[in-house]
Amino acid sequence: MRSFRALSLLLGVPVNRVGRCIKLLELPEPIKAFLRQHREPKYLRYFSERRLGELARLDARSAWRRFQAMVREADQEAGIWQNNGP
Repeated sequence: MRSFRALSLLLGVPVNRVGRCIKLLELPEPIKAFLRQHREPKYLRYFSERRLGELARLDARSAWRRFQAMVREADQEAGIWQNNGP
């Protein structure tokens, strides 16, 4: 593709959405590796495009630290649902 616009037309999504998704590809490798290896529902639910976008705006070191905190938050949220039921 020559541009985000061309890709957005092909996919039928807004240009800014294409830009946000491309930005997620720039996440630090340890974060991407974790997400590839941990496909459990608690992580799939927790790590939304919006939350990952927050990480994409940070430098690599800060993103990794924040990501580790987010993993703990996801685990805590999953624990609350398991203990209290849906």
